Amino acid sequence: MNPSLADSLFSDLRSPDPAIRFSVLSRLEALKGDPAILEGLAVLTGRETDPSTRFHMELILARAGRRSDGGPGGAGSPARLFEEFEDLVRHPQDDPLRLVLLLENLPPEKSALAAMTLTEARWETFPDAVLPFVLGFLRLHGSPDQVPVIETLCRHPDARVLAAAVEALERLHPASLEPLIVPLLTNPNYGIRSRAVRLLYKLDPREALRHFEAMLGSDDANDREAAMFHAYFFPFEEIEPMMLRFLGVEDDPALLTKAGYLFQVNPRPDPPYALIEVMEASRGGKKKILADLVKGVLTTQSQLLDVPAAELLERLQTTYREKKAGEIVQQIRLSWPGADPAARQSLALRLQELAQRGFAAATAAAAELLGTAAAPGLDPAGVAPRDLARLPAAARPAVWKAQAGRLAAFRAEIAALWPKMERGERIVLLQALRPGEDQALLEAVGELALADPDAGVLGEAVEKLAELVPDFLFPVLPKLVCHPSPEVQMAAIHVFALFDKRQALRLLEQMLAAPVPAARAQALFHLCRFDYPSIRPILLDRLRHETEPGNLEKIQAAFQANIDEPTLEQVYRIAAEEGGSRRVILDRLVTTLGQVLVDAGRAGADSLLALLERFRGNLEAERKQAERAKDYSLANIQRLRAEKARGAGPGGAAAAGRAGPADDEPIAAFALKAFAGFGAAAVVLYLAVLVPLLPVNALAGARAGGEGRIVEGKVLTRGPDGVEIEPGAGKEPVRLLLPGTVGGRLKARIRMLPPQGGRQRAEVLQVLEP
Repeated sequence: MNPSLADSLFSDLRSPDPAIRFSVLSRLEALKGDPAILEGLAVLTGRETDPSTRFHMELILARAGRRSDGGPGGAGSPARLFEEFEDLVRHPQDDPLRLVLLLENLPPEKSALAAMTLTEARWETFPDAVLPFVLGFLRLHGSPDQVPVIETLCRHPDARVLAAAVEALERLHPASLEPLIVPLLTNPNYGIRSRAVRLLYKLDPREALRHFEAMLGSDDANDREAAMFHAYFFPFEEIEPMMLRFLGVEDDPALLTKAGYLFQVNPRPDPPYALIEVMEASRGGKKKILADLVKGVLTTQSQLLDVPAAELLERLQTTYREKKAGEIVQQIRLSWPGADPAARQSLALRLQELAQRGFAAATAAAAELLGTAAAPGLDPAGVAPRDLARLPAAARPAVWKAQAGRLAAFRAEIAALWPKMERGERIVLLQALRPGEDQALLEAVGELALADPDAGVLGEAVEKLAELVPDFLFPVLPKLVCHPSPEVQMAAIHVFALFDKRQALRLLEQMLAAPVPAARAQALFHLCRFDYPSIRPILLDRLRHETEPGNLEKIQAAFQANIDEPTLEQVYRIAAEEGGSRRVILDRLVTTLGQVLVDAGRAGADSLLALLERFRGNLEAERKQAERAKDYSLANIQRLRAEKARGAGPGGAAAAGRAGPADDEPIAAFALKAFAGFGAAAVVLYLAVLVPLLPVNALAGARAGGEGRIVEGKVLTRGPDGVEIEPGAGKEPVRLLLPGTVGGRLKARIRMLPPQGGRQRAEVLQVLEP
């Protein structure tokens, strides 16, 4: 057995979802007594506390002749088996394990009679632990007469029973499942919901994939885990773009490993540029996991190409970096005409930095836009710190560039000169800082720059410090995200992505909805610096709403550098749904991107006309299906789940989960919720910074009282970081987080909770005086 698959399965046995654990054990049954698996399972059985899961584990061991309670195994004389089965079926509670073993070992000619015997004994009243196995038997040997009883179990409270009932109906009477799709998709158990998505795939593949993508992108780690478990059952070519984005935004090591395994067992002949892009955009433990994945994929390809995997990786990384630099340069070119002088200076410095790193596209663009080639290694390199004060201000930027990476000797002079420096010199100095620079220098310059009133300097400081000392920025990120300057906000979001990429992208989505085209243009520029798989859905969503021609050009440039057939079909659909003045622009975009795809030989069609005709046929078929699909559509299911959650009381609404900021949600309020996901320690660190930034009307139901405010209302949801309340009828909900001050201390009585997403969690029971 593949070790990676074994590790993945045993990891899934720790899932809190009983339906997933049941499915894992069912898959382990197919290994037919692998000794290593049985040894591991025997150890886990001794530790298992859930009765039904332990029953299933003992059943697998009993089949292998290793029944832990010393009872009889599954063997026996065929002539005696049915007689013993008839006796035991009347009293299944006497030895449920033996009953299941008998059921599995009955002679084939007795199967139909056994099914009738089960019906007479009212098998649906058997112990819950036995029911999934009876349903498994009926799935193979049952008759249509048993369908009505099985249908009733599709609403059983035990997820294992429900899942087995669904599988039985799939075999015996698939038509019965269609009316059950909506209740299954709205089931509170995420394992059942993910299984329902698999069922829906047989009925409506495109809508099922929308549900699957929504589960992959859920804020709830359990949803994502369930989606990953069932990802193996979908055609990989249909979910590959979703899995690439999942790798880009997910942080949980176990889920990343499972997702990576999908890429390893579904090798592609093309170079894995997208995987390399996601890897290059990651850091720390995640980058190591993705690097191992890329190496595994390249090892297979290197054997075919007779090129060492390490050499192949180096070539592909070089190609990728050139490609990414070219994309950024193209965004700079598109931003240049409409930029004001300050923005042009920032763009010029970024262009020069790329040129100094040796990217040919940047050198050519610098020569064209700036009228000069940006050459590395500028003099004077021999200026000593004592000579710096005598130099004219105009000469100092050349010194900072020449001394790049060796600025520790100038620390005192930098501190003295900083107040006298012009904006451009400060930015040049920040860009001259390099990895490996003295930590004290980085922090000293960082403190000066983060206090700078100029948004351009502050934005550049955020970018540079994120590259060199990201942890130094961590405490002030919420304040920077809520800075009045969009440039600073977006630079801070880019840093926030190092800690929580999913929330950072959602903050950036909020900025892309700004009413001012220039603000959206700046957001697009920053968005395109992320890895493409992570931003592809955001670009598609922006394409549905963007009206500014210049911003549409930026979106086109991002797509054109990465176009594939699934993306082109999405763009085609957006254009086909457009009935306004944008239709001509979008049709032209489809033609341009389609021709790029056809010319590259990646279109899956002989001509652009044939490709677009196929897209048209797919769209027409989906429109015909739309009326039938309205009940189980993603939008309707999300609405139904939200309604259920609101009626479920505290904690329910959190389970439904809102995917991102509302269109009218203030950025400060959404930033607070985004940062709150870090858990108790981060909330304590951020609260004093973020709370003053909330809009005043968010606490419209509060009353003045002593120091601060008093607020009361109905508790809507409860989470590990606090509660959300409704201050009054019609008032906007308010999230109340843990108390604390930046740099201060918090003393509290806590109760530890299970870890989630690799982070320790605890519930605050009482806040005490420090």
